[in-house]
Amino acid sequence: MGSAEGTVAPDDDLFALGMDSLRLMTFRSGWRRRGITVDLVALAENPTPRAWWRLLRDATPGVVPAPTEPSGTDPAAPFGLTPVQQAYWVGRGDGQPLGGVGCHAYLEFDGAGIDPERLARAVRAVVDRHGMLRARFPGDGTQVIGPPGAEPPVRVVDLSAADTRTARIERERLRAELSHRRMDAGVGEVVAVTLCLLPDGRTRLMVEVDFLVADVLGLRILLADLVTAYRADDPAGLPALAVDFPACLARRATPDGDRAQAAAYWSERVAELPTGPRLPLAVDPATVLEPRFVRRSTRLSAQRWTALQDRCRSAGITPAVALATAYAEVLAGAEHVLVHDPGALAAAVRAVPAGIRIVEVRTDRQEQAALRRRLRRVVSEVLAGR
Repeated sequence: MGSAEGTVAPDDDLFALGMDSLRLMTFRSGWRRRGITVDLVALAENPTPRAWWRLLRDATPGVVPAPTEPSGTDPAAPFGLTPVQQAYWVGRGDGQPLGGVGCHAYLEFDGAGIDPERLARAVRAVVDRHGMLRARFPGDGTQVIGPPGAEPPVRVVDLSAADTRTARIERERLRAELSHRRMDAGVGEVVAVTLCLLPDGRTRLMVEVDFLVADVLGLRILLADLVTAYRADDPAGLPALAVDFPACLARRATPDGDRAQAAAYWSERVAELPTGPRLPLAVDPATVLEPRFVRRSTRLSAQRWTALQDRCRSAGITPAVALATAYAEVLAGAEHVLVHDPGALAAAVRAVPAGIRIVEVRTDRQEQAALRRRLRRVVSEVLAGR
């Protein structure tokens, strides 16, 4: 947390000193690996060294869990979709409101001097490394991971000899085509890379990933691996992953104390979980026959971002929790919001994961409590449901 050794008093508030929810879960995971299980909510509600020492002292030592793989997991066998994948699969159908388009990422990177052959080798290495980038979805509620070694999904569009106007028109045409297309996941089309060779040695790299096989954090892992593979003399030398997605899901399905506690927590609350928030819609979504999605964004200056981080640190939360709570607060009429939270799985295995978890952010627009208390309550409720 940045505090010098010996400067933290027994009753100091660790959240005020830089502790946050992510660090808290990291600490708790480390203790679990040593056979010590401490309740997350108790840690969050009593954030002092003295209180934590008492919790650790009174914890019942357990057996350190052995990192065993689930038995009988065949990486080539069909396995079920996660709830989030099921929602994406249904939502992309032509008969759904705002359907007919996949939930997928489309990114552009402008640069110069990208070598097409080297790029193809790098893409092949990344696809071979991450089984979910070889997944296909036959439409029966399952997914199947294909074998490695297939031709990399790389397309090269050579506009290097085109005049400036022609190159611009073709780039815009490609953007319109690729940014809103529905990839054919039924035959395993879930990732694609298009390289535009432009005049004067410039390049534009267009990357598409269907969110059936990766979430936002998984996309970051994919891009980082692609950069590493492109720069490597031997892109096939990327280290093998410790676990694949089917095995990860099988492991999560194996009963243990924490999962049983989380299941009981959510089972008690399932009746009160919300439907979608009542958004102030301009038109009925069912009347939109050709949906086009536009990304809305804003930027904070470095000074304002630092100030926000400092305020979050003093409240004992992460900026992500603050933004999620603010997002829920401004949704008119919404008392609860369900938020996708993929982080823990991807951070643990460094594999490209499909979205598998939803957490609840509870808000009450009539509540007069201070924002800081609401933020801390969100942390406690999220931790209680993990």
